[in-house]
Amino acid sequence: MREFAKLKQEAVEQIPEAVIKAREEKAKIATYKSMKDLDKGLSTIDISFVAQIIQIMLSVTGNRTQDSNFSNNKIVEVGLTDQKLVIEKIRQQLKANVFGITVGVQYTFANVYKFILKFGDQIKQAGDEFTSSIDLKEYVKFIKEVENVKKGY
Repeated sequence: MREFAKLKQEAVEQIPEAVIKAREEKAKIATYKSMKDLDKGLSTIDISFVAQIIQIMLSVTGNRTQDSNFSNNKIVEVGLTDQKLVIEKIRQQLKANVFGITVGVQYTFANVYKFILKFGDQIKQAGDEFTSSIDLKEYVKFIKEVENVKKGY
């Protein structure tokens, strides 16, 4: 099994970067088209979904074989009480309130998808820039440049 995974990884590494990017771009376009179709299908539908959780609890009780003081008594209780989940779609507006946190979208799914892709690319670019700025090789190069500037003075 490991040999297969290794062969698969080697095969993937041999695919040119341009081909990989083209495939990723094609997948993004297909997803965008699907989002547009979804928007078209949902354009005439308004929905409202509400679910209310009265109480969901997990209790931990004591064990008399370990300690008679806590025998069959609740020690810890964790859960949800009086929580609501609301999802509403009215025209192009989509609002969701999940356990007190509200998120609203005023645009079509296709536009939101495009925004997420652009935002994700910007985050990735910022992360790459940050990573390269703290790279040891880049730091050594920077120090050498500073030393060269000092020599000039």
